[in-house]
Amino acid sequence: MTGQALEAAIVAKGNEIRQLKGEKKDFQTQLGELKKLKDEFKTATGQEYKAPAAAPKPAKAAATDAVKADGEKSKSQLKKEKKLAEKAAASASAAPKDKPASKKPAKPSATAKPVDATSAIPSGANLVMRQAKYAHHTSLHGASSGQTVTPWEVEAEGGVDYEKLIDTFGCSTLTEDLVARVERLTGVPAHRYLRRGYFFAHREFNEILDLYENGQKFYLYTGRGPSSGSLHLGHLIPFTFTAWLQKVFDVPLVIQLTDDEKFLFKDQTLEESEVMAWENSKDIIACGFDPAKTFIFRNADYIGAMYPEILKIQKCVTYNQVRGIFGFSGSDNIGKSAFPAVQACPSFPQTFPVPFSGRTDLRCLIPCAIDQDPYFRMTRDVAPRIGYQKPTLIFSKFFPALQGIYMVVYMMIIDDMWLGVQARPRK
Repeated sequence: MTGQALEAAIVAKGNEIRQLKGEKKDFQTQLGELKKLKDEFKTATGQEYKAPAAAPKPAKAAATDAVKADGEKSKSQLKKEKKLAEKAAASASAAPKDKPASKKPAKPSATAKPVDATSAIPSGANLVMRQAKYAHHTSLHGASSGQTVTPWEVEAEGGVDYEKLIDTFGCSTLTEDLVARVERLTGVPAHRYLRRGYFFAHREFNEILDLYENGQKFYLYTGRGPSSGSLHLGHLIPFTFTAWLQKVFDVPLVIQLTDDEKFLFKDQTLEESEVMAWENSKDIIACGFDPAKTFIFRNADYIGAMYPEILKIQKCVTYNQVRGIFGFSGSDNIGKSAFPAVQACPSFPQTFPVPFSGRTDLRCLIPCAIDQDPYFRMTRDVAPRIGYQKPTLIFSKFFPALQGIYMVVYMMIIDDMWLGVQARPRK
């Protein structure tokens, strides 16, 4: 072969290799043939082969790498387009619309779910369709299907669906087997609230029974947010049940009076909260707790002892997490966001070095209404991160108002809807 023929063969072979490179077929064989042709060129001409300056680049020549003869895009081109589309979608989801694109987006929290760049944003028509479907569902099933249960609001016009709450909150049903086990371990009949299903759900209550069966102690924790001068019958449910638990299991108890919470969340002064706390404590004491094993405290008084543990909890919870759990908005005072750590704190025995004589191995059982669960879901999430045991819980239903089961009275204090424990007969 002449030098000119060899040069043409080299160019042709190079183009073949570039085509085969994407498909990864016989690449090494073709590369060996190209090297052999270059060696023959050197032997025939006495010089190394150099690609001619006018040699066309395959990517711009016949566009064989971009589009095939039948108009179909090649694999490499499709791959490039996919990468560009993913990059554009990621940029669009990460950069807020009301901020310059050049600014670095805020770092998401550790528990935040990653944005799915492939999910489509619903159009206006889709949103209207969703609203129409929701309105239709509500007209068929009523407002109870969209019940709201938070520590400050209970809304369920058709009555609270407790089975749905168990599914929503992720707790467990308090079964008859557990109630029977309580009777077997304590040697006394189960409390009427257990027999009648008034306490209906729990979180790891079975583990407390395991501890007791193995001869280990635990402690009880419950509380009251003083928002009136007297407790009503609904408030007495957790206290009378806790008094029974303390008696049959012979365990210590701490009772938190959250005067700070009511100051932050309601329109009442610190002085009013203090007076209500002490008035409420009289009603609580009357439930029959063991004075030698019961510690009642008001947050404003005991905050100094609790503060080191509060700080540990606060450091583990981001503002976004608190906002997501409790629904706080930008118009809420910062005290509301800080308070959940204060209610979580008594779940850990390290908070009570004097009442518990320095014991930090005690596990906590919290009898409370189901609306308090958001506080303790957060607490249970934090516990292993600070090296503490998770608290266990047993949940009660809500107490109905005087108007019937469809009006829940637990947090509400409205005239003619509740019966206070200090109420006098009307004339």
